[in-house]
Amino acid sequence: MAKPLDLAQRGHVVHGRRNLIINGAMQVAQRGTSIACPASAITYTMDRFFARPNGSTATTVSQVTDAPDGFQYSARVTRDSGQTGTLTRFETPLETRDIIKLRGQKVTVSFYAKAGSNLSTSSGAISLILFQGNGTEGARAITAYTNETTLINSPKTLTTSWQRFTHTTTNAVASDTTQLAIQFQALWSGTAGANDEYFITGIQLEAGETATPFEHRSYGEELALCQRYYFKKSGMLCYANSTRTSNVDRSVFFWPVTMRAAPDSSDVSLTFSAGGGSDVKEGITDTSCTFGQNNPSAAPVLSAIEASAEL
Repeated sequence: MAKPLDLAQRGHVVHGRRNLIINGAMQVAQRGTSIACPASAITYTMDRFFARPNGSTATTVSQVTDAPDGFQYSARVTRDSGQTGTLTRFETPLETRDIIKLRGQKVTVSFYAKAGSNLSTSSGAISLILFQGNGTEGARAITAYTNETTLINSPKTLTTSWQRFTHTTTNAVASDTTQLAIQFQALWSGTAGANDEYFITGIQLEAGETATPFEHRSYGEELALCQRYYFKKSGMLCYANSTRTSNVDRSVFFWPVTMRAAPDSSDVSLTFSAGGGSDVKEGITDTSCTFGQNNPSAAPVLSAIEASAEL
């Protein structure tokens, strides 16, 4: 006879997916494993996470294998040597369709973190902040949400050993919340030297007042979730001659998953390794992009494509 499920197992079966954070274990890094983040700009790093350093705070975010037990990767957030700025934000925003599930409930955030050998923040702390608002979904970064309130604003003191931190909100998510973002803030001091950095992984946001074990997903599943917001592929992908008229080559590239929204034309990048004509991208939807060249001297070969539908 099968052994009855204990309460924790029953909760897992009943509730299914608990963690609303995509790529919280830093598995997916489509843009690269070491991303330079210039001062005063939003730069996406590991998928679904961006850095926004203040002035004179150029930062590098890297996917590294220094991670707690049970994890393959963490994100290392480093203030570049010689920088004198004092704040780097590291954030992941949520879509309204996911936020709706949390309305009227307290939520719990948990994560693993540790300090680098020369972390310059006061008392070796980083701050966990959970912002909510009721405007159009999107990133928070440095611009306050509509009617913004803060559900969590708590410094967490790091050591050079991995720790798991948990924090449950005092108040429930508001009934009209449409904007939500988890942001980690490093308030640096002095001039950065080597290893002025912290490491973070296992970021989880779930409904309720209990921090459950981190919900691991397979790499394939996590990648598909990430590709809804951003997709990048290189190699000889296809020829742009499936629909051909005089001096015009066109073909259709289908995204691997349906994207969050149709990417803007400026957020779709094409690279051709042959053709010699003028590049064309048109008919961009959340499922595909028509691409090609005008007046090519040979059949255009698409060798790389990149598309973003980030919040």
